[in-house]
Amino acid sequence: MVVSPDFLPVAAIATGFTFGRRRLALGGLRPLLVGFAGAVALVAVLALVAHAVGALPTEEVTRNRPLTDFIWQPTLWSLVVALPAGAAGSFALSAPSATTLVGVFIAITTVPAAGILAIALALGSGTQAAGSLVQLGTDIAGMLIAAVVVLTLQRHLSHPPRDLLRPRRWAR
Repeated sequence: MVVSPDFLPVAAIATGFTFGRRRLALGGLRPLLVGFAGAVALVAVLALVAHAVGALPTEEVTRNRPLTDFIWQPTLWSLVVALPAGAAGSFALSAPSATTLVGVFIAITTVPAAGILAIALALGSGTQAAGSLVQLGTDIAGMLIAAVVVLTLQRHLSHPPRDLLRPRRWAR
């Protein structure tokens, strides 16, 4: 299973919540918030530079883009996509026999939403910035809810989930 880099802090938050480990949950929250805030700030600065040199006209950001509008216009489907992504990712991280690989291309719409948020903030498109922020929150909330449900089910219905903090022993 390939999980996005932003899922690891979500998994830490879910594990902390599920097992009553407040420090772990807060420890996952910090890199999630700082990581997204830093990435948005960096991309916003780059967008301002690109705009200043004429490489990113405002019309490119504000025009209608029917194939990618879902990134900043969240619907119920945003949550429908985030829930199975969170469930699969948490199962892949917690099941004893599953393995994971961190990869950026499996990021549902968290990374694109953060990118649109940054560009919209830089170019003053409040509507797209607000929609992207809602999309980003919906994705993270959906992944978090699903991860808590999977960990809780594993904890109570079958074998206990593997401690995500302990390194795996590789098969010999």
